[in-house]
Amino acid sequence: MRAVLLYYMRRLLFIGLLIALMCGAHAEDLINYSEDIGPYVVSFSLPELQSGPVEFEKDISQTEMLNGRIKDEYKLIMYSGDEGFCYIIVSHLDKEQDYSLKKLRETQEEYFNNAGFSAISAERGIDNTPGVIIDVTDVDASRLYEFYYFKDKRTGIHGGTMLPWNQTVPLLKTLNVTSSSAP
Repeated sequence: MRAVLLYYMRRLLFIGLLIALMCGAHAEDLINYSEDIGPYVVSFSLPELQSGPVEFEKDISQTEMLNGRIKDEYKLIMYSGDEGFCYIIVSHLDKEQDYSLKKLRETQEEYFNNAGFSAISAERGIDNTPGVIIDVTDVDASRLYEFYYFKDKRTGIHGGTMLPWNQTVPLLKTLNVTSSSAP
């Protein structure tokens, strides 16, 4: 009886060890990033990129829209190995505006499809907020993942990445845009 119990315990331990090794082989270490841009802090995690370390370019602009409203844009562009692979834009309006994710999703998907791309979209939580992601494929099968969400009635986030889907998912799951001060 003791020998049988010992056999099953060893077997269970072996299976547990095997599962742990298999899970560990698939897990990628994520690198955490946090960048200040204007009154915002943009943080997220990415797997290590084979093309090299990530470098950031920042651009802050203010424009008056056709309707006279003022829009501040805070752009964060990411490069690795001299290639741009991702951007995140935080847009802040001077007055509140009602947003419709459904309308945005339909409009953007239609735009890409009419421009000759293949685009499919889905609603997805991003930054603990309802958002939209659009999978845009070009004729040469290159892909762009566009995403949109709104922090409040004055602040919207738009971004895009050309990373493979398995590297885009950690970005979407960990993206967090916070206000470091009142804009």
